[in-house]
Parts: sequence; structure tokens; C-alpha cells
Amino acid sequence: MSYPFLSYDISGNLGEQLFQLSNIYKFAKESRKNNIKRKIVFKKGNKYWDTIFCGLFRLYEDGVYDTIKFKEVSQDFSDYYGDKSNIMLKVSKYEFCDDIREKMTKIIYNNEDLMYNAYYKYREILDYYGKDTKDSDVVCLDYKKDIDINYYKEALNLIDINNLVVFCDKKSDIIDLFDRKYNIYYVENVDTEMGLILYSMFQYNILSDNLEYLWATYISHYDVKKIIAPENLRQYNNKYVSDYL
Repeated sequence: MSYPFLSYDISGNLGEQLFQLSNIYKFAKESRKNNIKRKIVFKKGNKYWDTIFCGLFRLYEDGVYDTIKFKEVSQDFSDYYGDKSNIMLKVSKYEFCDDIREKMTKIIYNNEDLMYNAYYKYREILDYYGKDTKDSDVVCLDYKKDIDINYYKEALNLIDINNLVVFCDKKSDIIDLFDRKYNIYYVENVDTEMGLILYSMFQYNILSDNLEYLWATYISHYDVKKIIAPENLRQYNNKYVSDYL
């Protein structure tokens, strides 16, 4: 039996690509409710196909992919869930969809090597603060130099934990920015994929405008978590964010 194709011209940073995949799976799920099963396909060439998304998707070379006749859909998705055409989604708005949170979590945690590396790094960080350190004893902060330092200081006051893990490009650029009361562990220049998974392992988070780490806070497994984000991330509707500043 031949199934209609469903695709998206996957592009942008990893956080943007996760929203694009989220839209794909939401569309596929709604199509199944209309008794239409779709075959999800993508064009080769995306660097993440070989890392965090390795082995997950059906990939076609340009010469094959370009022969597929797609109907482009950019709005009013519900009008096309029952359409038996090959569908190419064109979406400019990104927001989280709780219906497929579990599916997206499995996608992000797909690569066992990345998962093990992130877990061992997380255990190393907790051990840095002492063998009895619990998840709730540490707060994780993603530092970006173009974000006002007062945002970070206000966020730290809201969480009020002194064991601070800072994700940053270079420790030397920020070593004097935070109060000396904080016991800081620096995670420098971490790979995007590894950083996403590692960041998701922390219970308390202070975000920058990084979409990968916004995804990390969305999929993290904690029932109780504290997440603080810049106001400009409100548009993505991450229901787990506690405060926007």
C-alpha cells in the first residue's frame, strides 16, 4: 500500500528544527485521526541527520526527493488533515504542542552515545558539589553576553540556590560577573546536541534566548521544576516556564 508523503524543508538551528519536526508529527497524528497514514520523508544534507537525529528518518537524495510533487501548506492545517496529497508544510510560527511531547522527548533522547556522555557529565557536575548533592541543590544558567546581566541576577534571586552551573562560550569572559557567594561550575563551549541533552537533566534553569535549551526545559522529566526565561520566549508557550523577566 502506498502512503502519501509528508515533509518539511528542515533548516535553521537545532531548536528551530525541533519545532519543525513537532509540526510534522502533529500533522501526521491529526491525519491518522482522518484514517490517513503518511510517510515522513526529508532531503539529505542536514548536519543533524548524522548526530542527534541519526537513524530516525527516511532520507532521500536531491535527485529523488525533488521528483516528489508536494502540495504546500502554510496555514489552516485542519483543512488538509484528510487530504491524500503529498504535503509539504511551510510554517513560520513555532509553539509547543503537548500532544506530542512524549514523541519529541524520544527523538531528542534517541542517540545513546549522546545520552551516556551527557549523563556522565551531569554526574560529574553533581559530584563537584559533593557526593550527596541532589538535583534540587543546583541551578543551571545559560549565559549569553548580549543579554543584560541584571536579568540573570534577578533570576538568581528568585531561585536562591548558590550551587550554580553556567553554560558559556568562555569562562574567562564572565568569571567576575556573578557574586562570589556562588559556587560555580562552568560548562564551556559544549556541542549543541550534547548541550541540549545535558541541560535537560537539570531541575532548575535560567534560560537565555537559546531555543535548544528552551526545548530542554520542556522535555525534562521533573514533576516539579523552576524555569525562568526572558520575556521574548513567552511566544513559544512553554507551560513549564515559571517566570518571564
